[in-house]
Amino acid sequence: MLNAYIGYSIMKRNLTEAVEYSNIMQTAHSILRVADDDLGTFETRFSNMANYVRQIGVETKFTAIEVAGAVKYLSMAGMGVSTIMESIRPITNLALIGDNDIAEIADLATNIMAGYNIKSSSMGSVADILASTVSRSNVNIVEVAESYKMAAGYLKLSGVDFTEASAAIGILGNAGMKGTMAGTALRAMSTRFAKPTKEAQKTMDRLGVKFTQFVDVYGKKVEKLKPLADIFQELNEKGATLADMQSIFCKFGGNASMMFLNNYATLRVLTAQNATSPGIAGELALVT
Repeated sequence: MLNAYIGYSIMKRNLTEAVEYSNIMQTAHSILRVADDDLGTFETRFSNMANYVRQIGVETKFTAIEVAGAVKYLSMAGMGVSTIMESIRPITNLALIGDNDIAEIADLATNIMAGYNIKSSSMGSVADILASTVSRSNVNIVEVAESYKMAAGYLKLSGVDFTEASAAIGILGNAGMKGTMAGTALRAMSTRFAKPTKEAQKTMDRLGVKFTQFVDVYGKKVEKLKPLADIFQELNEKGATLADMQSIFCKFGGNASMMFLNNYATLRVLTAQNATSPGIAGELALVT
């Protein structure tokens, strides 16, 4: 009698999970089908993706239902079937590294990419840069996402590379400035990178410092923002004080910029590590 009850309970639970999984994937199916540009092969491609979702549910600690929830977020973010197939495992790796909810990580990762205007097919590279940052500094994925929520668009428009921006968030995290606090500071600094105020320019002229340099792009000289580590190394070597940094970056941004002034070498190293760590998200996920 007891064995029969246990068997019935297991069967009921499995049925409930199957229904929940089916409902989530059906929602994703409806969203994806509307925007798909090749309906003739859509069902086959979607079926392959669904099989991959179940495979991840077997290979990792996440259930197929949890992975399907992430797929739904990605479809809502405008990704197509092929891009989701490329993105779901990197997102799973990030969730494993941080021991986070996989659907939450899907949401945060796509928000970061949207804010930085990174194409959706680059999820693997983004996951590696984020994994490199959190494994080498005192921040986690959620804190990095909170920082980017405040600063991503400003950093992008001012010309800061994503690998540098992530390293900068890590450096601030090492100093205890995390989440929205770090993001607000970076946003303040980014506005000055893009267009220094008269007061900021006066201080920079006195120090003999410029944020930009001319680089060769397809045979043409283009003015671009210098690497962040170069900017802060130059400021350090010119003897910039806290008052100078506050004059250039405003009070809040100036206080945070002192972390870079004093740690520009670490910023340079972390930026280089972020740029040369393909596959690190998958490697770290294996040992979690």
